[in-house]
Amino acid sequence: MSADAVATSLPPWKRVLVVVAHPDDESFALGALLERFISDGADVSVLCLTRGEASTLGGGTLDLAATREAELVAAGAVLGVTSSRVLAHPDGALAEVDRERLVGDVLAEVERQGPDGILVFDPVSGVTGHEDHAAASLAAIDAAGRRSLPVLGWALPAVVAEGLNVEFGAAFAGYAA
Repeated sequence: MSADAVATSLPPWKRVLVVVAHPDDESFALGALLERFISDGADVSVLCLTRGEASTLGGGTLDLAATREAELVAAGAVLGVTSSRVLAHPDGALAEVDRERLVGDVLAEVERQGPDGILVFDPVSGVTGHEDHAAASLAAIDAAGRRSLPVLGWALPAVVAEGLNVEFGAAFAGYAA
């Protein structure tokens, strides 16, 4: 399948590494895919590159980073995720972190988990246009290339992105079908 091909079914991976930028990315964006991989018998691990401390949600929380990290672990447990690891790169500035450092973090998790493939957000738009999403995905793609691992990128068709943007005032970016 070419890099531009659109998958209509999930690959038969038995070990999946999910690489995301923020706590909640595994749920709001990838939750259905994680559930499907898990229900098909795969072990799914999540690597989150930031603790989500720059979120505008829960602004009154004393330690937002700790709260969001705990939420990611709890969400992973509900989804059936085997392992959740949260790193402390700067939320909102992931694109400014040295790419080799991010790739190294992903490679270390690849060594720990031994995945058959890696699941990421669309690396061009980050799906939401957030630079952290694109930076996390690009680092994961680079790491996957170094280990000859396939990558599955989650993206939205433009019509779906437009509908979500109208309905929720969001900023999703889609691809032309």
